[in-house]
Amino acid sequence: MKMKSMFTAFILKASLIICITVSFSSFIVVNAQSSVVGKWNEVSTKQFFTPEGAKQTGKSVIEGRATSTDKMELEFKSDNTYTEIAGHIKFHTVTGTWSVSGNQLTMVGTAEKKADMEGRIYTFSINGNTMTRMMIVKPPYNTMVYKIEDICTRM
Repeated sequence: MKMKSMFTAFILKASLIICITVSFSSFIVVNAQSSVVGKWNEVSTKQFFTPEGAKQTGKSVIEGRATSTDKMELEFKSDNTYTEIAGHIKFHTVTGTWSVSGNQLTMVGTAEKKADMEGRIYTFSINGNTMTRMMIVKPPYNTMVYKIEDICTRM
């Protein structure tokens, strides 16, 4: 009889641990999704060139900081849509959908969706009010650049 009650207590404890683990893992995914939501301003970027791109530009990496005439703002909305306003003096707006899976942020613009493209997939991290995104560039986006890294701050 004592063995049966010990086994029952073990089953109850194991069930409780599994429930807590599942609850926390769900919370972490929701937290990653919600941490992206908001307005972000790009403050710096790096472009890493392919050998062909480096040959044409004379550089393998170009680093840049946002200036008063440059703009790249992102707004990730809680309904999983986004708006991107970017440009140099003259600005253009892109809209689309976004999703997060682990440390991957996928952004699919409306035009990309119409063209049946997969969109841009970033590896990202958020530390406080700073988001760092890194994308391995695939054709047809750009054949001279193979990787882009940017840093955005929450507005």
